[in-house]
Amino acid sequence: KIEESLGASQAIYIDLSEQQATLIEDGEIIRTYPVSSGAWETPTPRGRFQIHSKQTLRISSQDVPYRMPYYMAFTKTKSHGFHALPYLGNVATNSDYWHEALDHIGRPVSHGCVRLLPEDAKAVYEWVSVGTPVIINT
Repeated sequence: KIEESLGASQAIYIDLSEQQATLIEDGEIIRTYPVSSGAWETPTPRGRFQIHSKQTLRISSQDVPYRMPYYMAFTKTKSHGFHALPYLGNVATNSDYWHEALDHIGRPVSHGCVRLLPEDAKAVYEWVSVGTPVIINT
């Protein structure tokens, strides 16, 4: 069983070639979601990770203050995580950047994080626990 090899009842698998996240619970696939991972020049790290922290809203420390709802850090430094589509300003749907990001799901265009549609990010955020294993493969 999958959870026996991971030592956990939950896991998230990211398939970068398919741009897909798969949630595993008790060795069974419970859901898959389309994602947008890192662009060629800013790739999503590959390997084994875990969820280190969760934030309902994270604001980027880059020059541009992207807002990233439902942020789930999978690196210890919190530099990479899963999150809903990023936006600028105070309201996601008022942001041209957010509307553009809607068209990017299924394509690797992010700065290295794994983006999800807003409703999918909320569902994953509510399901996942700190410590949940994350496997990212090409």
